Amino acid sequence: MKKLPGLAYLTILAAALAVIFLLGPRLPEQVATHFTVAGTPDGWMTRERAVWSFAAFAAGISAFIPALSFLIRFLPADLLNVPRKDYWRLPENYPKACEDLLRWSFGIAALSVIFVSGCFLLLVRANRISPPALSSATVGGLAAIYLGVLAIGIVQLTRHFSSRPANDGIRDHDGT
Repeated sequence: MKKLPGLAYLTILAAALAVIFLLGPRLPEQVATHFTVAGTPDGWMTRERAVWSFAAFAAGISAFIPALSFLIRFLPADLLNVPRKDYWRLPENYPKACEDLLRWSFGIAALSVIFVSGCFLLLVRANRISPPALSSATVGGLAAIYLGVLAIGIVQLTRHFSSRPANDGIRDHDGT
């Protein structure tokens, strides 16, 4: 069960990369990759570069937070900045805090992969018409959904660290 979030993230990343590499050949040789607010293209790159850029961005940006979350376990507990620091920084609780952060980070990583994949799908759709055009409202809607779900995740993480697990058998430093 502990490995499920990481496996779910890797599955979503693999699916996203498959979509990027399967749909990439359907793009024109010169791909409109940057658009004005009005939806007209103002930046271009080759199809190969666009596909590899999206693949690298999906993998790189999504791996960043889990990597940081993994590395936290090697830092002094005093650097952990979460609610109820007095509880979570204790030596017997710090490993659990690090594990919880890592598990949460895989969800954010998966969400980021889905967002980048959505942007790629919008790019493919924008380049299927002539001249290429991208709806700012659609991109804004996708970004709003991403940021909304991210905000929900942050609230959930904050709530998690605001209380300690019930009946964990571990006492605070004040004996409660």
